[in-house]
Amino acid sequence: MCESLRLYPPVPFEHTVSVDSDTLPSGHQIGKNTRVIYSPYSMGRMEEIWGGDCLEFKPERWISNKGELGDVSPYKFTAFNAGSESLYRQGIGHGGDESCWRRCDMEL
Repeated sequence: MCESLRLYPPVPFEHTVSVDSDTLPSGHQIGKNTRVIYSPYSMGRMEEIWGGDCLEFKPERWISNKGELGDVSPYKFTAFNAGSESLYRQGIGHGGDESCWRRCDMEL
């Protein structure tokens, strides 16, 4: 699911507004009430973020060395948003889908 959402996020663009002056991870300075627009679609295909194989569909990139679902920063993988508005942080992200898969598996 994560790899599909990385390459095909639910929305191609997102936006947010700064509450205060801040510095973005890129080093750019922004002022208070500045609208910042970013593209999860483009970010999911950036070599700087995902490496040289960023255009390949590789579900194994999400599996840790222990064989579990790896923990990826919500600022890197933005399908569930990040910060206080994060669906993942609110437990709506993976948990809901996982229980859905369990139900589907039991019904099959």
